[in-house]
Amino acid sequence: MNPCESPRTKRGAKLFGLATTILIVCGLALAGPALADRNQCAPGGSESATPVPKDLSTIGGVGQDDNHTTPTVEPLSAVNVDALGLGTRGVLNVGTLSDAPPSICVDATGTFSGFDNQLLVAIAKKLGLQVRFASTDFSALLAQVASRRFDVGSSSVKATPARRRTVGFTNGYDFGYYALVVPPGSPIKNFSDLAEGQRIGVVQGTVEESYVVDDLHLQPVKYPGFATVYGSLKTQQRRLGGAGGVGGQSDEAGRPGGGGRECLHPG
Repeated sequence: MNPCESPRTKRGAKLFGLATTILIVCGLALAGPALADRNQCAPGGSESATPVPKDLSTIGGVGQDDNHTTPTVEPLSAVNVDALGLGTRGVLNVGTLSDAPPSICVDATGTFSGFDNQLLVAIAKKLGLQVRFASTDFSALLAQVASRRFDVGSSSVKATPARRRTVGFTNGYDFGYYALVVPPGSPIKNFSDLAEGQRIGVVQGTVEESYVVDDLHLQPVKYPGFATVYGSLKTQQRRLGGAGGVGGQSDEAGRPGGGGRECLHPG
């Protein structure tokens, strides 16, 4: 999901009204990456798809929490662009990531892409706005939107009551589940196999961090971004027993050569 308006200001209160979640406030943009050393968005389309976990529908409570609907969302046809309070007229400055495919990624030309960003570009086109992407860490993204450094944060952000007190959200447009990536040969097959003292890497500020602390009652090792946590798992720099993430974004780390094996668990 993507966060939108801030409760501290009504300037950008009426954002995009469709099934997306994009942070909106305002601010300045940073320079994006030059050329990518590889295409993080490949493969695309159906080739990047993975099966839904077999036990996804058997876990109690899945799909029952509706934190992803925002009653004040308006349809695109009703959005007044002049009332969005953008930092630069006609330009949507977007804070995004570069290391969370298939939702957010950088292609071989150095262009920010992925499902979330392509959806945002399509929305902006309908509103007659240009999009200016800038790379940042997820751990800083919500605060940067709240401080109006960015108009929007694009990063598959899950709407939670705590986050809604800081930034606004559009309606949800996707669903996900937690995933645990473990080193090859690990005896850990599921979250229930984790024990006290197990070192689990997470991205700081994510719902995965909250899940590890509040539900699993473990103290995670925190990282600023997805690339660093999965890279640390692969190289075993900090002797991680696993890395928590969202199913889909953690698929690449769980593939052969990715440094781990993915254990899926509905979230």
